[in-house]
Amino acid sequence: MIGEIKEKISLMPVEQMIKSIFSLPDVLKETVANIENFHHDELIKNVVNGKKWKEIINNYPPEAIVIPVDLYTDDFEPD
Repeated sequence: MIGEIKEKISLMPVEQMIKSIFSLPDVLKETVANIENFHHDELIKNVVNGKKWKEIINNYPPEAIVIPVDLYTDDFEPD
């Protein structure tokens, strides 16, 4: 070992992280506007253009704000 590397890690519940992101100024408003723009586009560019998303949002009242969240993990560790 050439030198010591100190690392810090922070664990934050997903719900808390999402709340903190969408509480930033205009983030929720811009996200909803972006979803609406994709939703009305005929060309599939995003998950909200797909058939599955339409099935999902049909389970909610029209005034509900439904935001797709994709959870991704990467456990890759180089040797």
